[in-house]
Amino acid sequence: MGSVVVLAGSGGVVLSGRLSCATDPWLADHAVAGSVVFPGAGLVELVVAAGGRVGCGRVEELA
Repeated sequence: MGSVVVLAGSGGVVLSGRLSCATDPWLADHAVAGSVVFPGAGLVELVVAAGGRVGCGRVEELA
């Protein structure tokens, strides 16, 4: 996550970044029917990292 923006008024936070097979070649190993998909474990890692950036120490639920 390369960018963090605090939302005015609400105190919410938006974190953004970019993933690419060019910069992260391991992504190409996760393909279904010829289309690259982001693995669920990677999503959990991003959620945990985002939570850490805003002071949340755990994931209670992820649906």
